[in-house]
Amino acid sequence: MRKKPTHIIKNAHPISRNNVDSLNNDDQELPKENGLHKPENVSSAQSWVSAVATRKGSDLAASGAGNGLVRLWAIEPDSKGIQPLFDLKLDGFVNALALAKSGCFIVAGVGQEPRLGRWGCVRSVQNGVVIHPIRLKEEKEDL
Repeated sequence: MRKKPTHIIKNAHPISRNNVDSLNNDDQELPKENGLHKPENVSSAQSWVSAVATRKGSDLAASGAGNGLVRLWAIEPDSKGIQPLFDLKLDGFVNALALAKSGCFIVAGVGQEPRLGRWGCVRSVQNGVVIHPIRLKEEKEDL
């Protein structure tokens, strides 16, 4: 039996103005926030979610695409929904994600192209691994 998703988030990684500027230097219309855009203007592969990671036993999830962001999400209890927490700037296509058990950092595999084909290319990016520290709430200092 096939499992069905509990939540679907449409346009989770829209293409931002920075991505369009890097792809097109002429004055062309920006893609709309709902994900509808002219295919000749930008690569739609940049908005595809290519990596998802969760932290076992918590309400934290992360998703990555080629739009220059790794997005962290809060999963609300009792199937009420998923809310975006914040975005981490990261250039290139995010091909792999992992969250540390401690929740203190996120590891992302980044490349010039998507891992499942050559649907787009960001030549200015170097293939590699990025470790980004995250702090989800303010830590209290002992006085």
